[in-house]
Amino acid sequence: MLTSAARAIAAVVLAVALLAACSDSGTTDVAGGSPTASSTSTPTTIGTFGVERRTETFVDESRPTVDGAGDEVAPTRTLVTEIYVPDGTGPFPLIVHAHGMDGHPRKFRQLLAHWAEHGYVVAAPAFPLTNDEIDERVVGDFVNQPADVSFVIDEVLALAADPDSPLSGIVDESTIGVSGLSLGGATTYGVGLHSCCLDERVDAIQVFDGIRLGFPDGDYVERTVPLLIVHGTADHVFAIETARESFAAAQSPAFLVTLADGTHAAPFEDTESPHDAAVLDITTRFWRAFLSDDADAEARLTVSPDPAVAQSESR
Repeated sequence: MLTSAARAIAAVVLAVALLAACSDSGTTDVAGGSPTASSTSTPTTIGTFGVERRTETFVDESRPTVDGAGDEVAPTRTLVTEIYVPDGTGPFPLIVHAHGMDGHPRKFRQLLAHWAEHGYVVAAPAFPLTNDEIDERVVGDFVNQPADVSFVIDEVLALAADPDSPLSGIVDESTIGVSGLSLGGATTYGVGLHSCCLDERVDAIQVFDGIRLGFPDGDYVERTVPLLIVHGTADHVFAIETARESFAAAQSPAFLVTLADGTHAAPFEDTESPHDAAVLDITTRFWRAFLSDDADAEARLTVSPDPAVAQSESR
């Protein structure tokens, strides 16, 4: 495990270099277009619930945005956030999803809408310095992203408590999950399991092709929070061994699902992948097990007839 911010940033820089050389291409934006403030999509009906996708702009005035040279580029941190809302009465558990380096919430619309269709409010922020719509991206800004996730949780819960908000009464503030891909997975480990930025409101965690990196202060804690790790055996950025190390370090209940020949991002983003069905199924079952108290879903987490799954194990 990395123990300093400098080593953590070096590891991510190396991973991003590999990603630039070998990354999957042709990510499909199935919902179409880039998000704009206060926009709303047409509801869909491919599941238990219809889903409305909203966009909110949250501004954290307590923290600046600082570039890789240490210069302040903005006095605040602005998080344009896509929110998927089931059309039922709720309240529904909340999930916050973190994109990776050069990522964006629009790349996950299939996965996030699927979760919402099954009864979850899902919020996905675009991080200020790692999303693909800005010119100068800063990989080291991942150390600030766990606090971004916590801020988004704060803001969504505030909307849910506002009787004049479209989210009024929709969110269950006592049931919260976080997930993330790649650098977003490192962010998720931070907000869920690291003393630097631990948010004890988080009840369950999913990490996709991610890695446990060091943060400037503190260390990982022994916290009993359900964890699902999904990792491709052909991941060219973070090798499958990193997932096994994170799984070995986790407290029970923890689950490791390896995707046969799965590459780094395609199984989770909107890019068509032979792993799409398995990822939708396994991740939703995990949320049902640990955010919705579905004992049958938990019992089936390590049972998958899908040939795209190389192995499922738990501890």
